[in-house]
Amino acid sequence: MGKRRSNPTFDEIYANVKPVYKERLLNFRAAHPYKRVTLQGVPWEYIAAGQGDEALLLLGGGLSVGEAAFDTILRYAESYRVLSPSYPAVGTMGNLVDSLVKLLDAEGIARAHVFGHSMGAAVAHVLVRRHPERVDKLALSGFGLYTARNARRAKLGFAMFKWMPDGYIRAVYMPKICQMLADVNSDESTFMTAYFEELFALHHTKASLVGQFNLLADMVIHADDYRVFEPVERLGKVLFIAAEDDRGFTAEERAALIATYPGVQTHIFESGGHWVGVVQREAYHAVLSEFLHRRAEDFE
Repeated sequence: MGKRRSNPTFDEIYANVKPVYKERLLNFRAAHPYKRVTLQGVPWEYIAAGQGDEALLLLGGGLSVGEAAFDTILRYAESYRVLSPSYPAVGTMGNLVDSLVKLLDAEGIARAHVFGHSMGAAVAHVLVRRHPERVDKLALSGFGLYTARNARRAKLGFAMFKWMPDGYIRAVYMPKICQMLADVNSDESTFMTAYFEELFALHHTKASLVGQFNLLADMVIHADDYRVFEPVERLGKVLFIAAEDDRGFTAEERAALIATYPGVQTHIFESGGHWVGVVQREAYHAVLSEFLHRRAEDFE
């Protein structure tokens, strides 16, 4: 990797963020340091919290790291053992989900509920097909399956991505991130924008960014190998949440995903965009919490 440019400090990045948001993040970091483990020869970092009888594996979206779900971690740690990993550069989606199983093994967890948002939902989608015996309930949010036309575009974009310089990657994706934050209230949007700036400046390298996008590229290119479009029926154990106005995926792509889960419970918010879980936080988590707590036989 090339020499990094001089990076801004935390205070510089968060200069326009209200103190309550900064304090919440810093307090979480102080109370929840990363755990580290080597899985299949690759170093992993993850957040572990909670002491419940059941486990919840949180899989974050693109560019995220394990702590990025800190609000969700704190919310569900009251009832579950929560694991939230960062995604190291492991090469393929198959390697990633196989390593997630090793992570569950390391924590002594036989089965876990899995909640994935955006790219995390893609990981969960493959995980439940590759290791169904390790997944209890499955909640997917803000995701869809690429149509043939969009898959071709995605493959081209993924192929070009690895040749982009660091600064260009940030220049391309920060405006897109800001666009998806349009529905979020101004104070939270300012915080989330700063957080993504911190991810680019202090957490990610070119290798880690390429590693994340390689996961989606691998899933799209090898869709048949990962049985991406193969139906999986898990009565009472699959939830899909999204917003009608999510600009991250089209209605057609969401429908393609839903079709792979016969009998899936769906909850589509009229508004909220890609981050409906932030825009409509309490209503969103009311749906997710009710799903996680409900017994499967209640769906019969």
